[in-house]
Amino acid sequence: MTNSKGSFAAHEKHRKRGSRLWLLPLLLLLMVTCIYLGLRHFKPDWIFLIEEQVSGITRHADLTEIPENRLSFEKISLTDISNQPDTYTTDSSLMLVNDTHMLSEDYTPDLISYKDTDVEINPSLEESYHDLAAEIKSRFDTSLYIRSSYRSTAEQAAESEAEPTLAAAVGASEHETGLALDVYVPRFAGSGFIKSGAGRYVNRNCWQYGFVIRYPYGKKSVTGIPYEPWHLRYVGKPHAEIMYKASLTLEEYIESLVPGACYEYGGYLITRQTPEDGTLSIPKGLQDTRISPDNEGNYILCGIMAD
Repeated sequence: MTNSKGSFAAHEKHRKRGSRLWLLPLLLLLMVTCIYLGLRHFKPDWIFLIEEQVSGITRHADLTEIPENRLSFEKISLTDISNQPDTYTTDSSLMLVNDTHMLSEDYTPDLISYKDTDVEINPSLEESYHDLAAEIKSRFDTSLYIRSSYRSTAEQAAESEAEPTLAAAVGASEHETGLALDVYVPRFAGSGFIKSGAGRYVNRNCWQYGFVIRYPYGKKSVTGIPYEPWHLRYVGKPHAEIMYKASLTLEEYIESLVPGACYEYGGYLITRQTPEDGTLSIPKGLQDTRISPDNEGNYILCGIMAD
């Protein structure tokens, strides 16, 4: 009987120890969940950045190079291209502007007033921004405002003088093209933009409207500029989707396009061409062809491929 009682007591002791061991992972899970929910409530920007970094590992946008023998080309002069607005849309949406790719002294931006306001922007982004702002209003019942858009040379010089460590030098700012927008919602501006639901939505979904976060988190070594969640840059479709899904900056995206090669992505043909004697080699059969200089001496062409 003594041995039986001893065996039973040992078994009970082992069972209780096992029960306590099972509690440890449950308590750990509960603690992690509480921390996560707390951070999500009090530090939504932290959680957003973590989620974006994690999802960036699984996102991808694969461009397929098209063999040259599958395409036929026609040579068209840059002058003829600019004189055929019904066939070719020319803009500067993919022009790289930074401290090593400066705007030329004779550069003149193409500008309009946004929806009859005093906000000057590049015309290529007008409807896209209008659609994005309308989506924010619909989803969050708040307005998306533009704090800064086009800046003249004098305005950029003043900005650079006032904030020399933050503002770009004259000729190195995207704001001088009208393609960049600094946006905000009431009570959430600057780095606090992503503390708002609207700001996080813009950062995660602006690619659907042809915009990218020009200076994304973790890419300072490429752009030379820290994360700016408020700074949108228009690059157009499908380039914005490719850049977001492949986690590429504009610098990296342009560098990935080998001059002369043609790529297919989602029914679009994309090619980066170097002009020869003032002419470009344009693939035949494209629809809605858009052409932009890259500020490196090349032009990026994008069009919808015929079925």
